[in-house]
Amino acid sequence: SKTMKTITPQRTVVAAFSTSQNIPQQSGFEYDSGEYILSIASPTSSLPQHHLSTCVAAALSNRSIVLYDTNSGQVTQRIDGVHDGPISEIHFFPWEYYGLGNDTISGNDGPGANNNHTPLIISASQDGTIKVFDIRSNRTSQAAIPMRLNLAKEQALSVSLGYGGTLAAVGTNKARISFFDLRYASGHNPSGNLMGSYVDSHTEEVTQVRFQTIQQPGNHVKKTVLATASEDGLLTIHDPSQPSEEAALLSVLNVGIPLRSVGFFGPACEGAYALTGNETMSVWHWDSAQKVSDVGGYGLRGMLSDVVGNAGWK
Repeated sequence: SKTMKTITPQRTVVAAFSTSQNIPQQSGFEYDSGEYILSIASPTSSLPQHHLSTCVAAALSNRSIVLYDTNSGQVTQRIDGVHDGPISEIHFFPWEYYGLGNDTISGNDGPGANNNHTPLIISASQDGTIKVFDIRSNRTSQAAIPMRLNLAKEQALSVSLGYGGTLAAVGTNKARISFFDLRYASGHNPSGNLMGSYVDSHTEEVTQVRFQTIQQPGNHVKKTVLATASEDGLLTIHDPSQPSEEAALLSVLNVGIPLRSVGFFGPACEGAYALTGNETMSVWHWDSAQKVSDVGGYGLRGMLSDVVGNAGWK
């Protein structure tokens, strides 16, 4: 039978790591004692002969990011004081990204310098900031690329990286999708400048954003699309290469229930799935905006539990 590895969970699989210290109930700490997992991430490709090939990163409720070795379950690195508010989401950069130029491990510089490493993590927070951390650095608590949303009390609820990590999309509580420039300029770190925002796609909080590179039907040309999900029950698909929000809009899927998670599936990523706050799931053909199926209805949690049990996990 299969064996599923765990990393010292304390209460439930989404709950916490045990902690030997008492966390003070300061203003801004929204959780009880213990370190709750708010987001997890793993490198986007296998990296043979590199320590990150067996690592997973977790954003914790004490506003730190912790890296674990998946073989031993031990902490390999901790970045404390990442944000001034709860961390919404973290991701590793794709393996091909070379945005910080100089590779402090190999001493190489420029495109391709980091191709054997995935040393960068991006994090988004309810404090309105988005930060990139170079985990090769001895000063990991200092963001290599800091970014900030520009509206008062605007919170970053989700982040996704597209175009090889050169563009970051951020969903916010102000019903906006904002874009930040992470392109490499020779000899300089990426600017992290705010390039613009989609402001008409949603009317409520944007709970998730997801880039996806797809194969266009009938040819070998690939393009990047962006899925956005919101409390307003809409899942929208955009082509961010277009010059305006109106021109970029490809499809609007009216799920009708506040959304929590979205993504793509299928041989050509022609399908989209939507998970809701009511623990329901629907799947769609996004190009035609047609619903394919409601999966499991309100019994989805029980159905998934049965599948995991029947698969023989222990």
